[in-house]
Amino acid sequence: MSILVGLLALEAQAGRSEDNALLSAIMRSDEAAAAKALKNGANPQARMLSGETALGLAEKKGLSKTVELLKTKSVQTAPAQPQTPPPVVAAPAKEPAVAPAAPIEEVKPEPVQAEEPPAPAAAEKVEAPQAAPTPQEPPREANANIQAMLDSKILLGDYNGIVVDFLVKEGKNKLSPDQRQQALDQLVAALKEKTQVSKDEQLTMALGTLVGIGMGAANDDVVSDAGSSVESSYASEWATWVDAAFNLIHAGYAEEAANFFQFGLQHIPYPELKAECVKGLAQARPNEAYNFLMAATAKPTEEEVNTALRLLGYLAASGTLSKEKQDAVIGKLIEFSQGMLHTIYFRAAIYGLDVSGDPRAVEALSRFKKGLGIASEDRRPALRSLLLTYHDNSVVGILEGMTKGGFVSLNNPYDQLFAARLLIEAGNDTGFQWAQTKLEKTAKGFFDSKDEPDFRPDIVRILVEHGGEKGLKVLKAAFPKYKNGDWLQTWIATGMLELGDKTEIQLVRASLNNPSWDYTAVRIAEALAKHGDYSGIPALQDLIEKRPPKKSAGMQVLSALAGEKDKTPDENRRLADLRIQIANGLARINRPECAPLLAKLLGDENYYVRSTAALALTELTRPDALSGLSRAMKTDFGLVNQRSRNPEIWAHVVRLAAMRFPENATTLEIVNQGAQEPSPSVQFLSAVLQQ
Repeated sequence: MSILVGLLALEAQAGRSEDNALLSAIMRSDEAAAAKALKNGANPQARMLSGETALGLAEKKGLSKTVELLKTKSVQTAPAQPQTPPPVVAAPAKEPAVAPAAPIEEVKPEPVQAEEPPAPAAAEKVEAPQAAPTPQEPPREANANIQAMLDSKILLGDYNGIVVDFLVKEGKNKLSPDQRQQALDQLVAALKEKTQVSKDEQLTMALGTLVGIGMGAANDDVVSDAGSSVESSYASEWATWVDAAFNLIHAGYAEEAANFFQFGLQHIPYPELKAECVKGLAQARPNEAYNFLMAATAKPTEEEVNTALRLLGYLAASGTLSKEKQDAVIGKLIEFSQGMLHTIYFRAAIYGLDVSGDPRAVEALSRFKKGLGIASEDRRPALRSLLLTYHDNSVVGILEGMTKGGFVSLNNPYDQLFAARLLIEAGNDTGFQWAQTKLEKTAKGFFDSKDEPDFRPDIVRILVEHGGEKGLKVLKAAFPKYKNGDWLQTWIATGMLELGDKTEIQLVRASLNNPSWDYTAVRIAEALAKHGDYSGIPALQDLIEKRPPKKSAGMQVLSALAGEKDKTPDENRRLADLRIQIANGLARINRPECAPLLAKLLGDENYYVRSTAALALTELTRPDALSGLSRAMKTDFGLVNQRSRNPEIWAHVVRLAAMRFPENATTLEIVNQGAQEPSPSVQFLSAVLQQ
């Protein structure tokens, strides 16, 4: 059977090669090349991925000789039976994301990211296009080739969440119902096999979280969300699988999807994805999710109990539990939010009560409003939940009191910042007044503690993210307080630009090439791009090339003898994180000049950078991205959780190229590349798209 599949594939590939040559020639308006392709056996009825015929394309281009030749050839080669109608292709729409971003708590400012169509590495979930309502049978020959692939069980050992998503969404009408069912059956069987995890693999998955977090490195001027991006990159395969499991529920595989969600609760090491698994299991088997998590609250380790409490909040919010079980979940969360024996669980219980959205949480959370024995780490999330989730304005006075400092104040500086941020998020004037006072104070006073942290960079970021017009007013008032060339002045000016004020755009632009402000340059480039100024892109190109200075062998020896730690590995990690940020920023800027820079990053020595660049290329909405996408099909993206990331990323590249640029000849080349990749699932996806 495998020999038959191979022969069919080779025969089909040979024909497609000439068809592609014909279509490419017509796209270039090269009538001589089109005639040569027809002479070599190209199908005169060849179609673009959009469904447009070679004849239609030639007529559109005004190629009279080619039109006449195509009509002649079509008559000569027309079959006796009626032609099968072309497959219905969904119109290009918003594309699916591969990986959701996993948040990490930051302590210094970072660029405020513009809305984008992910992430890689960093990425927002976007709905895939809906397929046409009536399935159309694909062309007879292509149908036979695909059936041969399915008969050989091509997908049985190669689970690919992207292919599942494709078959459930826009690819639903690209196959006959029976073939689609066969393909999904094989993928589900492959998923079952993948979720049989050994103890060694469990350890590897758990270490994945530590690796992702450990990649986040600080630099002198700003901490980015690079750690979050890297962790997200590490988790992206699991994220794709979780998304695909939700699709399987709607495709009629609720039992198999539920088994995967249960597996995810036990073995996937990422909190955000565990929460998604709770939501999925709540849809498919709410009672099982309830039993599993309630039992976990009696586990022996603190980590297991805290995880269960957090996830119980999502289960309570799902709306799938009986009243009796809903009451029991809320009761359990309230139980763990009080009592001396439960202090190590307070934060997790508060989190669960917050996400549950249950009004009974208010009374339990209110216990944390005040009291000598309440830790700040517990009080803060309780106050946040009361104000922002449950809209309890009684905490406003408490927060206003927390912002007050001074020589005799007992308020923790971090509590002051927290309270001010919360008030700003709620639009309260006290928060903005506190921010303005802090920003306008350019030097410490006589009574200020020398050890008090400088929160001004954080304040700028908070005002940009949550302040709106009030925040802009505070930034404009603080700007003249600083000297020219001061980093904080640039930081404030950049924030003003992000909020729509171009008054200091010249200063922001002039700060692009400061060698000490590399992460800031990424934010500046994006802020400028929002206003149609793309002068920051060359600066990003320079940063892509940045590497730690190399020490001579002699200097390395002297440093070692002096007991100095070699900082090169740390700097390499920091700069890799920077390049991840640049890739994400280029995707958001979305200009033709961004495509070659992302293509260059595909050759980066760090495979997290390579994968982020590939996914960023799929976010570009311009055909300039196609050259880079073609290169991505030849790139190795490394191993995660002892599995190659190549199949998932290659499938995403093929799918997005076909979705965004169906009429481009380079798209045909990318799809054909997919048909030759070693991954069976990518071969299958490409074969479906080649029809």
